[in-house]
Amino acid sequence: MAYSVKLNVYDLLNLAGPGIKQMASQFMPGFSSIWHTGIVVYNIEYFYGGGIQRQPAGMPSQYGTPTEVIDLGTTDIPKDMFEDFLSGINDKFSMNTYDLFHNNCNHFTEECSLFLTGSSIPVHIRDLPSSFLNSPIGQMIGPLISNLNSNNGGLGNGGNMPDLASLNNMANMFGQGGLGNNFGGLGNNFGGLGNNFGGLGNNFGGLGN
Repeated sequence: MAYSVKLNVYDLLNLAGPGIKQMASQFMPGFSSIWHTGIVVYNIEYFYGGGIQRQPAGMPSQYGTPTEVIDLGTTDIPKDMFEDFLSGINDKFSMNTYDLFHNNCNHFTEECSLFLTGSSIPVHIRDLPSSFLNSPIGQMIGPLISNLNSNNGGLGNGGNMPDLASLNNMANMFGQGGLGNNFGGLGNNFGGLGNNFGGLGNNFGGLGN
């Protein structure tokens, strides 16, 4: 029996509001979206957040409404074999192994898609972290974000984003780091961003429960 395999694509910046998305577009051209994905097969959506999660396909998601649903093809692999596969990668995608750049929800759906269909998820989603880290702005702030990730025990620790104080500390670094007036302004925006992500963190708060 062939089972349909789809990819639900969510833009997390939509949760933060249009002002944040506009700011990201202005200061980080080409990086105005932060993608979260879930793999949909057997009428279940599988995703990574505070561990490997499952919910019935079509249920309202804490990530909002998918901005896109991508048809990845079909699979002949039965559900119990896929569940065995997930058990085998459970330690890799646990609550405490999340890494924003190197082990996130899109790395999870990439592995699932390869197992189920033999094909990758779209490159612009899969390679967004490396594209960001290789960009000028990514080389500048990537280490700061990685440090936040480490200091919070992995952004997926308990399903929480970095706390507001950490984000505001990063904003102060931008504003006072001697990087110029533009980045001072950027720092102020990141201060605002911190407030929005503080709220966004609440959405993530129940993720690992």
